[in-house]
Amino acid sequence: MNSTNLNQIKILVVEDDPITTYIILSNLKTLGIEQIDSVENGLMALEYLKTQKPDLILLDLNMPIMDGFEFLKAKKRKKICPRTSVAILTSSIRPNDQKKASKFKNVIKYLEKPINMDSMSQILFKILKDKSHLQSSKTLTQT
Repeated sequence: MNSTNLNQIKILVVEDDPITTYIILSNLKTLGIEQIDSVENGLMALEYLKTQKPDLILLDLNMPIMDGFEFLKAKKRKKICPRTSVAILTSSIRPNDQKKASKFKNVIKYLEKPINMDSMSQILFKILKDKSHLQSSKTLTQT
């Protein structure tokens, strides 16, 4: 898999800080991601997920209106996009937050800001691999 395949991944960035959002979007575009949307809080993310199905959600924990944990609970309770992976992006260094995040089955990674692009690349290639595997499985069951 090369980086040109990364343009198959659709990502939602849930982050309230415009500068952090800009940096994340710029870095994702540099990696070859073309399908990126962003919202400012968990409530906006839930609205977005009513009509869109991203492959990955990059989620900040500390946001106004609805924080990351409230979003994860609502997403789980409402069974919205149950197969969508979530990577936590946070400035929180509280060990309890990482433990709490790990209890959500779709949370695949907990990253502290500033984001290391090598870690981000690993997540993206894992998502791409999982997506390719899922599409192969669908093709096999349809034939």
